[in-house]
Amino acid sequence: PRPQVGLKREITFLLYLNVDWDTDRHGGCLRLHPPDRASGAPVDVAPLGGRIVVFQSGKQLHEVLPCDGADRLALTLWCEYE
Repeated sequence: PRPQVGLKREITFLLYLNVDWDTDRHGGCLRLHPPDRASGAPVDVAPLGGRIVVFQSGKQLHEVLPCDGADRLALTLWCEYE
C-alpha cells in the first residue's frame, strides 16, 4: 500500500452490501496498516453485508485484498477537502 499523493480524500465511509460473504473462501478484506509498521500487524476487516467502516483515508494506509470467485459489493462515500 502507498499513500495516494495529490488526492483530497479526507474520510472514507464504506457500507458493505455482500450477502452471505465467506471471507475464508472469497477474501476481499479491507486491510488497515498501522501508522508505524513496527508497531503491530495490519488489521483485516471482512466485507460482511451491513458492516459500516469509517476511516481517515488521507492518513490511514489501506488496501483491498483480492477477491476470488465473487464480486465484492460496497457503497463508498468520500468526503473531500479543498
